[in-house]
Amino acid sequence: MIKTHANPPSYLLSEKNHYAEIKLSNDHLSKEELLQIVATIEKDSSIITASFHYSTKGTEHFAVTNSLWVELNDERDIPLLLEEANKINYSVLGQNPFMKNWIMLGANRDAKIYPLQASQLLHERHLFKHVEPDMRGLIKTSCVNDTYFANQWGLSNTGQYAGVAGVDSRVCAAWNLTTGSSDVDIAILDHGFENNHPDLDNNLENNGYDAESGNTPTAIWGSHGTACAGIAAAEGNNNIGIAGVAYNCDLISISFEVLTSSAAEAGDGFLWATSNGAEVISCSWFVSQSIYSSFLEGAIDNALNTGRGGLGCVVLFATGNDNSAIINYPGNYRSDIINVGNLLNTGIRAGSSNYGFGLDVMAPGTWISTTDRQGIMVIIHHQAQTVIILIWIIHNGLMEHQLLARMLPGAALLLSANPCLTQFQVGSIINNTAQKLSGYTYPFTMTNGGINQGTWNFEIGHGLVDAELAVRIASTNYLQNLTHNSAITKKGRFVFAGNNVHPYLPTGNYITTSSANVNIISSNFIDFQPGCDLSGAVNAQINALGACSTW
Repeated sequence: MIKTHANPPSYLLSEKNHYAEIKLSNDHLSKEELLQIVATIEKDSSIITASFHYSTKGTEHFAVTNSLWVELNDERDIPLLLEEANKINYSVLGQNPFMKNWIMLGANRDAKIYPLQASQLLHERHLFKHVEPDMRGLIKTSCVNDTYFANQWGLSNTGQYAGVAGVDSRVCAAWNLTTGSSDVDIAILDHGFENNHPDLDNNLENNGYDAESGNTPTAIWGSHGTACAGIAAAEGNNNIGIAGVAYNCDLISISFEVLTSSAAEAGDGFLWATSNGAEVISCSWFVSQSIYSSFLEGAIDNALNTGRGGLGCVVLFATGNDNSAIINYPGNYRSDIINVGNLLNTGIRAGSSNYGFGLDVMAPGTWISTTDRQGIMVIIHHQAQTVIILIWIIHNGLMEHQLLARMLPGAALLLSANPCLTQFQVGSIINNTAQKLSGYTYPFTMTNGGINQGTWNFEIGHGLVDAELAVRIASTNYLQNLTHNSAITKKGRFVFAGNNVHPYLPTGNYITTSSANVNIISSNFIDFQPGCDLSGAVNAQINALGACSTW
């Protein structure tokens, strides 16, 4: 995977240069093999240099760029700096406009030493006040201030509960792009959750619905629904409890007595959610494999086909808890239902999690902190009604079904970033951007309706949800392998145009003909890369995005 980054600051002479991160698919290459890859990359005349990431805490990594910073004792030392730079085949790139004594040097293409070593060499000569390499990736987000966020390994895995640091759904990084939108409503179709819970009550869309009685408001048939709701959208940055995956989205409680209800009552829940504006419908339950319900299937069809004004509700199910190679019904009813399995904090499938054909992605699902019903004591009860769930003790393992819902509502982040996606596009993005976990091979390439879904493994599907990459892809309009010859508007939070700007589209130039009148609108940035052949009128502007009809 290649991630390209923006230009350096405009005061540097290298302002047209870019740098890129390349993630190799093979994690077990020898040092000699890695050096050979670097040498091959550097043979490209457009590449100045290539080097490795460095690590400080096992998985937290940073990169040294092709440059280094020198702080002069005095501006009159510039001739001395030029002399020393020339000795190691480096050039002056620019002077910081705010601190004039700081000068950036860059390695020429035929330089013999990398910036890290060059920095050490210049430092040891004691000619300048400070010398340090230019590094990227050192700035880390502090994420949220919720009391028990440090326990939420699924959002930020630092090795909690003997886990492997870095094995998480990259939600913290996704929150730099969106924390959810109140325009996106997540329906929790389950036991019902407490509308007055202190970590949920500010994120309510309405009073909910009880499918058992057919009435509003919601009822409470057990603890499962409140736990699911917290995982989805517990309030973030409120100094109590936990943070939900999409903590600025709204919640809808749809209740039924899961263990004794009929399939028709579950279907009623789907129908009410669809007709009352739900964008995402999250389900952590199943119907017996020996019983199939045309009524329930019709209600699911209605959600997928007609919800969200025809774009379709995003419907998500947990795969099941039987260590079976069969995805539970009705999750296996349609290929555009997103089925999610349970991943341990060590990066392997939970032994009880169902797998096999129909599995889409994995999500954190064990040792999960979430909201609990008020006044109900479940192992650990904190002031904010937040508990650390020990799934093999509580309710004979029932909580493991619920905990599979951890990243199911993460689809709400994609719709918050781009409300114009169809439910099918949401699923395709989640599948295509999933993290490939070490220890597993991905021998199959899956398609759905002729659309590439990426490589796939029988036990863990497409891999672990990558919320940050999925949201970034959802936020972006890619103009690639495309010709415009008339009036059209293209919008996106980010817009990329060029021959190879999207990893999942066929390569090909972006062309506008002499008869074109193209308006490209972005709320963040527009990047024209190699492979743009532009004629006619092309107007690019940073502005508000407007309605879905022009995306």
